Amino acid sequence: MDASECWNYGYYRDLAIAETLAVINLHKTEAISKFQSVRCFYPLINNVPVITQKFKLSEGQNWYKDSVNIIDDLTLESTERILDQLKDEKKQREKFELFKSYDAKKIFFECLDSLNDM
Repeated sequence: MDASECWNYGYYRDLAIAETLAVINLHKTEAISKFQSVRCFYPLINNVPVITQKFKLSEGQNWYKDSVNIIDDLTLESTERILDQLKDEKKQREKFELFKSYDAKKIFFECLDSLNDM
């Protein structure tokens, strides 16, 4: 797949996410620490693990804290720890189920609201 297709919305984005082992969510700059939930909602509801840098939770985003795999920093050691966690399929399934146990409608509209902050 051409990398430029990953920027598309719809079919090519969904296909790229479905064929990946995990989605990585990194902050664009060190000044940004707010969690961009819109990047993680779709992978989580479709059982694709999310790896993300530490983030500040906005009000009402508690459901993400235990559903994503949080990298403490971008060192090799931290990255290897996350890769080991991804191998634990049972733990990842638990994270997906936990995420899905929350009010999906509320989470979805919160994701839409977060687009205004981008």
